[in-house]
Amino acid sequence: MSFNPSNALIFSVCLFIAACGGGEESETPEQTASTTPPVPVFVFAGQSNMNGSDAVISTMTGVQDLVDMGLQSDVDRSALFTMATPNASYAWGDIRGHDGYYNRSAFIDGKPVKVHGPEVGFNRTLGGNIAIVKYAANYPALEKGRSAWVKPGSRWTAWQDFVDQQLSSLGRPYQIVGVVWLQGIDDGMLNRSQEAYQADLIQQLADLRAKFGNVPVVLGRSVNSPIAGAAAMAPIRAAQVEVGNMPGNAWIDVDDLQIVADHHLSSAAQLTAGQRFGEKYLFLKQSLR
Repeated sequence: MSFNPSNALIFSVCLFIAACGGGEESETPEQTASTTPPVPVFVFAGQSNMNGSDAVISTMTGVQDLVDMGLQSDVDRSALFTMATPNASYAWGDIRGHDGYYNRSAFIDGKPVKVHGPEVGFNRTLGGNIAIVKYAANYPALEKGRSAWVKPGSRWTAWQDFVDQQLSSLGRPYQIVGVVWLQGIDDGMLNRSQEAYQADLIQQLADLRAKFGNVPVVLGRSVNSPIAGAAAMAPIRAAQVEVGNMPGNAWIDVDDLQIVADHHLSSAAQLTAGQRFGEKYLFLKQSLR
């Protein structure tokens, strides 16, 4: 084969460009992180209805999640979700349902029960591509006369420790953009007054905003629990509406949704509750601009 000077020149230029990186510098990991948009993070907290107790995804078996049922959507897969209870915690993953309880049992025929809370409907209403950190727990007694959810109570401490731990392991920039709260039946069962519950809730939201900034908060008015009784729930529900109507806050009603056991929302009811939480958040976000 004869030597072609033109080919040699082209080859030399290509080698020069390759050695120089094509004339462009590649980004360092730090630069990439700085240009990645922060993922919007929502903090969810509450008791058994926030956990999704009795909201089994499969009414036939009770042990199948959204993936097993063929019900997980692309929007569900686009989200990041993590949660904890006092007894268990779950690493970051997508939204597909999680272990829970049905008729006070964590297993059916030896298999873990699969439930979901309001996070599914909420994420779908917002269109996905968000992250949710959920903490769900009951509390049996007041601590120094106040809710265990109020700083520095045991529920507050465990909740915030979990949130901090999971945010540190997220591995990408983030911004806390909202709080969803669904809790109050424990306080009804403790026969608390409207004044006491309301003061604790106001303090709790103030402490959250001191930590995360002036974020929108959406409250769920608690189910009128037959276990606590209507008379005991009345002051709690009134306080939730009062605080929910304060600037920067909103509240949703779940009284028309299906109850499947005790005071627990069904899976379908959880989807609707999540949708309502999402719609209220979007309304608050728009009004706070």
